Amino acid sequence: MANPMGLHINAWTDAARQTVRRSPPSILKCLNTAVDADEIRRWRDARPDGILVYRQHFADDRLDNGQERVRALLHDVEPIRQWVSVAETPWNECYQTGDDLKRYAEATWFATAQMQKAGLKVAVGHFSVGWPQLAEWPLFYPGLEYANYLSLHEYSAPTLMEQATWRVLRYRRAWEAIAPEYRKPIILTEFGIDWGVVDGVLEGWRARGGKPASQYVEELRWAATEMARDDYLVGATIYCAGTNDPQWESFNVAGDAEVERLLQETIPGKEDQSTVTEFDRWAADVFKRAGVPYNPNAALVRYWLDSARRGQYLGRPEGPEHPSEQGVPMQEFSSCVLFYRDNQVAEGLPF
Repeated sequence: MANPMGLHINAWTDAARQTVRRSPPSILKCLNTAVDADEIRRWRDARPDGILVYRQHFADDRLDNGQERVRALLHDVEPIRQWVSVAETPWNECYQTGDDLKRYAEATWFATAQMQKAGLKVAVGHFSVGWPQLAEWPLFYPGLEYANYLSLHEYSAPTLMEQATWRVLRYRRAWEAIAPEYRKPIILTEFGIDWGVVDGVLEGWRARGGKPASQYVEELRWAATEMARDDYLVGATIYCAGTNDPQWESFNVAGDAEVERLLQETIPGKEDQSTVTEFDRWAADVFKRAGVPYNPNAALVRYWLDSARRGQYLGRPEGPEHPSEQGVPMQEFSSCVLFYRDNQVAEGLPF
């Protein structure tokens, strides 16, 4: 897997165009509000093997008009259809439990059949973070039966590592909960920081004082490294890149140089990551025993690792990386505090 991290395009703003041109991701998702044949052709030329996901946005999520919804999808996708790898069924983050989930599975089965008949590969689900409940996946098996992909959304806050595998990386629990005969390759078609998981208010990484782009990218790199371990995970699209709606501006990564550099990186795949040393195992175990997410690619953890290799042990981690009151990335260890500022790591307090 070259790099599982991609972009979710709501609108082709100037910043979104430039980001995709400078750093064409291996996976791209476009709404029907971002149907631009010239831009998508340009991206496809740069990424002939890339995955393009299409979603048709509707003002509601009614289940009783599935045929009309599919008809609208097929009409609006036509200008870019030749480049589309997979289209999502025409509902989003709805009907996620109990009898509602059963009805959603039936509607999904019908829409999948219609879309495949028209020649499209189909992603189903598009469930919001934490849904469905793991024990309820069998209720959705009819929707999975003929699908090509399973689409899930994963968000967390204040960091991506918060409650890992229950928010971010929860797809692993879903994979294990789904019976093998119903498993499909998984695409995380929305991904990133959303304070809505904490208090229901939909705000992204730039909100509530924001965090440095470098810190967000370190968290995204950690997630990408984890995703690359799983062969059944196709990729994730960061929500979002390019928007004309002020509601989503705090999520926007378009035009950010740090994100563009991340998209250009090669993320080691499962085979590359399997070659670990005793030192690597020891370091991972230190973090595991401390109950702290371990990301050897994060700048602060790299400094901790380099110090340990030189014989200077900085102690066990006391908690995950987090922003200071001034927004400086920092992390406490039992023997010191590390912080990241001006593109370098230092020891001490960041004030």
